[in-house]
Amino acid sequence: DEQYEVVFGGVGATIACGGNVSTAAHDFSFRFLKAQQIVFAGLDLSWKYESHHYAGHEHMENVRARTQTFPMGHKDVNGDEVFTNFSLVAFKRWHESYARQYPGSVVNATEGGILGIGEKGVKNPFIEFLTLEEAIAKYTPMRDSKSWESIHIPEPETATVGA
Repeated sequence: DEQYEVVFGGVGATIACGGNVSTAAHDFSFRFLKAQQIVFAGLDLSWKYESHHYAGHEHMENVRARTQTFPMGHKDVNGDEVFTNFSLVAFKRWHESYARQYPGSVVNATEGGILGIGEKGVKNPFIEFLTLEEAIAKYTPMRDSKSWESIHIPEPETATVGA
């Protein structure tokens, strides 16, 4: 959106956004941070129970109106039927479109949700599905204990009052 200015040192280009912070973070991480894999945790884009939704109970009538097109029928990564809405499906499609362009760049470590799940509950091959524990083990660089010993962290300075 041209109305907003994002100031981040060294970034002069516009960040592509599919409508929410997860899509902006996806683009920013890939294009500006040059991340090879982007691991999503907690990006369900769906919910299991009609009364359980991020909007809260006071907004349930609005939620029901927006979800009538997408009632139970979507399958999550575990094969369970879930609810979703137009906005969440739009974010899902944006992430999947981006991941399709760069196969192997997106890891769904949510352990639930609909990201990367096609019709009939089939996992799309352009998204890697791991548990969060597996994603951390696979993509987090390991350091041995000796390398940490060489890092010097200075003690905080203390102020003396009334010398």
